[in-house]
Amino acid sequence: MLQAEGQRINLRAPDPLLDPARLDALRELDLLESAPQDSLSKLNDIASAVLGVPVSALSLISWDRQITAGMNGLIGTTEVLDTPFSHSFCHHVVRAGEPFVVEDSRKHPLVMDNLAVRDDEIIAYAGVPVRLENGECVGAFCACDHKPRRWTDADLATLGNLATIAVDVLELHRIKRDGGMRDTLTGLPRRALFTERVRSMLDSDEFAMGSVTVVAVDLQAFRLFNEAWGHEAGDKILTEVARRFRDTTGDPEAVCRVAGDEFLIANAGPEDAESFVGRLQQMLASPQIRIDGVDQPVSALFVATTSKPGVDAAELIDDALATLAATKTTATEQAIGPLAGPAMERLRLRNAISGAERRDELALHYQPLLDLQTGRVHSLEALLRWEHPELGSVSPVDFIPVAETTGAIVPIGEWVLRRACSDLANWRAEFPDIDVTVAVNVAPEQVRLPSFDAAVGAALDAAGLPPGALALEITERTILTDRPGERRTIDALQARGVDLHLDDFGTGYSSLGYLTRFPLDVIKIDRMFVSRIGTDERATALIAGIIAMAHSLGLQTVAEGIEDATQRDALTEMGCDFGQGFLFARPSPGDDVPDLLRQFGG
Repeated sequence: MLQAEGQRINLRAPDPLLDPARLDALRELDLLESAPQDSLSKLNDIASAVLGVPVSALSLISWDRQITAGMNGLIGTTEVLDTPFSHSFCHHVVRAGEPFVVEDSRKHPLVMDNLAVRDDEIIAYAGVPVRLENGECVGAFCACDHKPRRWTDADLATLGNLATIAVDVLELHRIKRDGGMRDTLTGLPRRALFTERVRSMLDSDEFAMGSVTVVAVDLQAFRLFNEAWGHEAGDKILTEVARRFRDTTGDPEAVCRVAGDEFLIANAGPEDAESFVGRLQQMLASPQIRIDGVDQPVSALFVATTSKPGVDAAELIDDALATLAATKTTATEQAIGPLAGPAMERLRLRNAISGAERRDELALHYQPLLDLQTGRVHSLEALLRWEHPELGSVSPVDFIPVAETTGAIVPIGEWVLRRACSDLANWRAEFPDIDVTVAVNVAPEQVRLPSFDAAVGAALDAAGLPPGALALEITERTILTDRPGERRTIDALQARGVDLHLDDFGTGYSSLGYLTRFPLDVIKIDRMFVSRIGTDERATALIAGIIAMAHSLGLQTVAEGIEDATQRDALTEMGCDFGQGFLFARPSPGDDVPDLLRQFGG
């Protein structure tokens, strides 16, 4: 065993660089013989600017060499940037499968003899794994400095966030290369091709004989199985499930893999939806899927929608997916074999979060947003908290993603809407001279529901509030999908008079195009940029540009994560409208809000 700066590597274990599944995933990207990609290099530009380093790169690691897929601060080239391992730090990230940090390479036993130290003056290094959707680690996203540096948890978090975005770019590159028509693992049609098949069903004689049914399927506990047993076993299950669905329909174009564990299946003709779903369930359940000599039971949630006059293919598919999101359950799922470690913990969370709103385990804390010009409170952001009788206080970072993936976010989100509106009505009655509003975070799974606009209206009406008293904070994930159903919901909310805020602006794909296509009122500048004010001129300039762009579009701006007066003063000078952060107040229980209103209301 070789241990260096807390990293442990088993030299006798099989070399992860030679793993066939990893190399196959790397080859599928089709970037090993390509020059650095502009879209990836832009992410490295952001990394260099935010972290204040001269060099950042995204490296793909083959079995014997390193290929730079994106870069900032390296020698520019239009040719393949191919580096031997004698100059590579990033292959240590892939071998370990976790972040690799070097404060001073001249003293680090793993890299002190690396030629990049001599030739490129790479003294400090921090790299995080780049894992594709199938779990394979194909490379590293890294930052380098020419002088010794102590890397913080925030630095690694920034690299991790950018690596996640880089994975999306890599996946989009692969989809574009494939024409976007078929899933590479299962060979099933992607959504565009599947939509064409449903459209042809609606236009054909098959439709005249009966109706067209679209079934949305979610494999229960699949992601946890994937984590506990490994992605190779998970891929085998997905491939077998896809084959069974194709065999059931007899139409290979009528089955679509939407996401990792979600499928769409279409059927046309006289067979009713209930009978068709029954055949699918039977085919999936028996015989059990054999993995490595062991029979594995696989269960799934099936939701069917049937065509109606005037409904087109896209709407029929959207309705199926929205209904699936609304009806997912976190009841105890049939685990596939013994689970342990993080996977078991997530299973416990999935089971525990179900019904938390009914058991009175949830609470809202509120953090004020202040007008930076006047110092008066403008709004209160409602932040969800969960206290479980056995698990204790569970962080939103842990339970919100679980609630979103299981569908539990839908009833929880409605509870948040009702409670926040009720609390605001009480505070407005107590402080009639303070025109404060409330902001509620909304998950994409909520916006996909056709009933979401009605739920918002019901919460406002029950509290006796005007629509303008409520702001809904949506993320880039919501607007990036740009599905017809989601767009209809967003347009309906705007027509109702509810404010729409784009949260965490700058951390993903936000662009001028998205800001002009959607009826947004406010953009919230992510704390990642705000934290660099006063220490990073490029980050400061970027914030000033965002504020100017927003104002030119008639949008207001909120800066998140303001922690000191320097940041506040700089943002005020830039013309930022509102500020939020620990400098003003930490999130507080509802009982403390009256004191906040007295402090910042006058």
